[in-house]
Amino acid sequence: MTQTTFLFYCKPENEQSLAHELNTKMTHWGWAGYSQPLQGQGLCRYIGQGITGGTTAVQSPKLDDLVFASQILTDVTVVEQLPDQDRISRLLPMIAGLLPDKRYQSFYIEYPDHNEGRSLSRFSKKFSGALANALRTSGFVKVGSPEVPHLHIFFHSYQHCEIGLSWAGNRCRWPMGIARLKFPEQSPSRSYLKLEEAIKEFYLPLGGLQVADGKQAVDMGAAPGGWSFNLLRHNMQVTAIDNGSMHPDLFATGRLTHHRADAFHFQPSQPIDLLVCDMVEKPDLVNQLLLRWYDLKWCQDLIFNLKLPMKKKFPTVEKALEPWLSRQPKKLVAKQLYHNRDEVSVIIIR
Repeated sequence: MTQTTFLFYCKPENEQSLAHELNTKMTHWGWAGYSQPLQGQGLCRYIGQGITGGTTAVQSPKLDDLVFASQILTDVTVVEQLPDQDRISRLLPMIAGLLPDKRYQSFYIEYPDHNEGRSLSRFSKKFSGALANALRTSGFVKVGSPEVPHLHIFFHSYQHCEIGLSWAGNRCRWPMGIARLKFPEQSPSRSYLKLEEAIKEFYLPLGGLQVADGKQAVDMGAAPGGWSFNLLRHNMQVTAIDNGSMHPDLFATGRLTHHRADAFHFQPSQPIDLLVCDMVEKPDLVNQLLLRWYDLKWCQDLIFNLKLPMKKKFPTVEKALEPWLSRQPKKLVAKQLYHNRDEVSVIIIR
């Protein structure tokens, strides 16, 4: 058996949902272990032993296969009682143990995404410069090879941190797992950021339609137009479905059509390329509607949000994804994005 500790990042207050998901999926992937949710910290450890042999081979957990995780670190070491002076001397031997060939792609000094954690930001900047110098003088080499890991040091406090690695193809490219996207002031609502994160971080990298001139999109529950505004910025032709009013500036492009209609009864005149939906409805109702569009081939791909209850979030997502998995789309990712609230974004590529 091989024992290792993983550290997963998530949105604060969803640690229990991530722990539930890990306990379920890690077993399926061949791990025997348990989760340690760090409540309010946006973190969850998993201490596991990989079991080889039998019918289940040990699989490394994949970030894209986890709904509530925004980052994954492997080979994690927990470090406590760091001295107030010369922390680096204590940490360098541990880093050398993680990087025996002394090569790394980059390193990140991180901290919890809450008010108390963000008080470490100034310290992190100073520590980052000191660590860079120490790594260089100790013979560590920064290289660009995807086979070389990224180094992370996550500080809980000045005396307590965790050291781990992330790997190309199975990591979030944003520090602390937070997608820092620019919000355009012209957007009718901040919901713009939810769709932008879904498109840039998942839909396009997974091989989704290259959003460009001539592509047709339908935006369900569109008012006041944050998601429609996003699609228009991607040069798509947009049909907005909502009984509410759209922001008048959106019509200036000439590429927006607004139907004051109930999304549950609207039918397109022809198949469209992308269906997006951010309606405040029960997950079952949204799922039934979108499955109908998919089965009737009214749309090629979908990006939609499922609003989650306060409790049993992971079971709710599991239930909602079952009918989609049975249809075996080319790609399916369900992820709680940084800009989501109590909801999960689902990206489906036919």
